[in-house]
Amino acid sequence: MATDDDGTPNWSELVTDILSLVFKQLSFTDFARAKTVCSSWYFASKSSSPRKNHTPWLILYQDTHWLMFNSDEEKFYRTVYLGRFAECRGVASCGSWVLVFDKEINFYIINPFTPQLIRLPPLEYSNTGTKFERPGNYSFDILFDDRHRTNRAIVGNSVLWVDEKTKDYLVVWSYKEAFVPSPYIYYCSKRGQEWFEIPASTCGKLFRCLDMAYKDDKLYILTSNGSIRILDFSLGDLPRQIDNHPYSHRPFVTEFPNHKMGMRQPRLGMS
Repeated sequence: MATDDDGTPNWSELVTDILSLVFKQLSFTDFARAKTVCSSWYFASKSSSPRKNHTPWLILYQDTHWLMFNSDEEKFYRTVYLGRFAECRGVASCGSWVLVFDKEINFYIINPFTPQLIRLPPLEYSNTGTKFERPGNYSFDILFDDRHRTNRAIVGNSVLWVDEKTKDYLVVWSYKEAFVPSPYIYYCSKRGQEWFEIPASTCGKLFRCLDMAYKDDKLYILTSNGSIRILDFSLGDLPRQIDNHPYSHRPFVTEFPNHKMGMRQPRLGMS
């Protein structure tokens, strides 16, 4: 390690490989602090990521900022000025990124610590032919054709995946009408830059989406008939349905004393 004239170690001259090894052992908040030490540490952080934290953070919305509570430290953090984006509603998170939408149902992926912002395509950029009417109150109407109309729908189950290094992303969401989950699911990726609709299952039937989870390029959908659909996104933007798994045609139910529950997702937070 290089030293200053008085013999003091010059920590800014640590080689990148060593810094990367150190950064991987840091918590998210310590990682955020470390990369602000100097330009060389910031450069090294670009090719690193902190250790995974499985405890979600609680987000509290204020007029122009967010308050975020880290239960591990029992400490609140206040974001930088977010302006009108502070009024957006969060529906999913991945690492330090949060999927939000505003009153007009414009979707964004925001990093409240930086803050970096990824603007997602408007709903009009869709290959489905579906028309969205947005009155500006966090709800929307959907016109499928001249005869079928959904009134005052709200964003329902949602999934976000972001690659911290490449900033590739996948956003998946469904909606609820009168608080009843819909069978229609939409997704968008960085490569596609438009909204696509998840096709009906291979059996040709539509079942309502009760919950979703995404892991290892696969989207898991818990449906209203109790089965689980698995869609593989590893081959590109058009997902491939996986049918040969145990819960494709029979209910997925986990039994607990005195009650039953299906697939569950953690609450919104920094995970």
